Amino acid sequence: MKTIIGTLPVARRQIELDGRRVERWSPARRVEAGLAIVPEARRVFPEMSVGENLEMGAFTRRDPAGRDADLARVFGLFPRLAERVRQDAGTLSGGEQQMLAMGRALMARPRVIIMDEPSMGLAPVMVESVFRAHRAAERSSGSRSSWSSRTRRWPCPSPTADM
Repeated sequence: MKTIIGTLPVARRQIELDGRRVERWSPARRVEAGLAIVPEARRVFPEMSVGENLEMGAFTRRDPAGRDADLARVFGLFPRLAERVRQDAGTLSGGEQQMLAMGRALMARPRVIIMDEPSMGLAPVMVESVFRAHRAAERSSGSRSSWSSRTRRWPCPSPTADM
């Protein structure tokens, strides 16, 4: 996953996004091209508020109206985040942090979202809630998703080097 997003170099082969080779692109350029990641263990910015974390997801965007519309869409998908917009992300529950990580990825307006272990450490009831929200996000945004998981409870296609 780190190789796909651009934080580790490609050892061999190539990475394509919509038929374009991206392995020499910076992570920011890959995000601008439509690639987003939801990292393992949620990896939110704990000292920042929920709202600030979501703004970080839109850091490459230059369309304030589009960002505002996407923020409203994320809050529609994850109403708990709207309720906690000023709360420090580090004080959220595990499921809420997973929703925040997914919302942050959606703020980039991606065409492809790669999720690493999205159900790790979550209570079964939260797993169901997170995946239901994920399916709704996929339908509303038109993005494609792939995730890795060690659990067999969910159909989890493995991400490939060629997308």
